[in-house]
Amino acid sequence: VWTQELLTAFKAVQEILKRPNVITIPRPGDTIHLASDAAASLPAAGTKMFISRPGVPGFLVSFNFGYRLNGPMLKWSSCELEAHAINRGLNYHEHFLRLTGTPSVAYTDSKSSYQCKQKIDRGEISASKRMMDLLVNLSSKKVTLQHISAATPSPILSLVDFFSRNPTQCSHENCSICKMASQKNMERTVIG
Repeated sequence: VWTQELLTAFKAVQEILKRPNVITIPRPGDTIHLASDAAASLPAAGTKMFISRPGVPGFLVSFNFGYRLNGPMLKWSSCELEAHAINRGLNYHEHFLRLTGTPSVAYTDSKSSYQCKQKIDRGEISASKRMMDLLVNLSSKKVTLQHISAATPSPILSLVDFFSRNPTQCSHENCSICKMASQKNMERTVIG
């Protein structure tokens, strides 16, 4: 028997299904665009993936990745956290970077991360060993780094800012996935 409460819930679901959120999965020939951001005050970081596909105008929305910063990273500078967000986002989406077979683009609002990557590209050494360690893998993954000024309004930065400041929280104490992610995070963390 359909109660008024059930009918209301059913109609709400119907309305939601009229406007489905679409996640695009990358395919060979696509160009992946990754925008990363870190927020030391929370502490959290995130990466948003967009796709440009030949013959399709604009960006296609793809996956989000957010995580809490922990352990020794809490003492890092905001510049190092930004570099870590770029590195972690690339590692998380690495399968798709290889799948497309085309060079990808990473965006950051961190001028120091961008300048560090420029030094690496020129064969120079950056003042921060940690940032160099975190950013040196961009070239091997066929990823260029572009700087987007945080002062300039950008829908890409607005989205990634939201996801870096609002990562999904797991409330289960013994969650095996969170334990595994935390262990991998500590293994990948470069302590300089």
